[in-house]
Amino acid sequence: MNPYENFYLKRATGLVEGPFDLVQMGTLLQEKTITSETLVRVEGSLDWQPFGGLPQFAVIKETAVDMATRFDQMEKMAESDPSVVPLLSRENLRNGIVTFAIKAFILMAAAVVAYLIPLFDHKAGTAVILVGVAVAAIAQCLILGKVLSEDFFTIGKVSLVPLYDIYYFGSNLDTYFSSFFAKYLGISMAVAAAAGMHASQGGA
Repeated sequence: MNPYENFYLKRATGLVEGPFDLVQMGTLLQEKTITSETLVRVEGSLDWQPFGGLPQFAVIKETAVDMATRFDQMEKMAESDPSVVPLLSRENLRNGIVTFAIKAFILMAAAVVAYLIPLFDHKAGTAVILVGVAVAAIAQCLILGKVLSEDFFTIGKVSLVPLYDIYYFGSNLDTYFSSFFAKYLGISMAVAAAAGMHASQGGA
């Protein structure tokens, strides 16, 4: 059995679709777009036969069941052990992307406004820099406070083990997201306002 074989489908209307590889056929089967009764021919062959009569059908079906079982097991592990990062559903992933996009837009908009303010008023620009630094400092203190609330072993790993901090914060994104957002919002405002001050002085 060649894993790189392509397949063509013949619908009840006589419409022929394809080619599809094994992975795509597995997806169509899982989505119930095709069944074991769907007429299929392997690329290079002229014979149409029910998909269920091909040896590839048994492999694809068994693989699909195995993957579904593995996903169920991982979801149960995520529910029972908070340290396991749960699988994202399509809806949660979409909501996460939308939220991230909104936050990114807010950061950019705040930076643009912070840049423009000192071009018209130096005192206001200085105030924006101070506010940005203060917001970033407070947010960093909140982040450190949450980390220090962990056990000593976790604190040690976050502080000393290379790249563990990325894993830790990634695994606890819901807990730290707001604080990190506030931190980088403050930094963006301060840096943009400082750039605006520099530009207003003619780049001197």
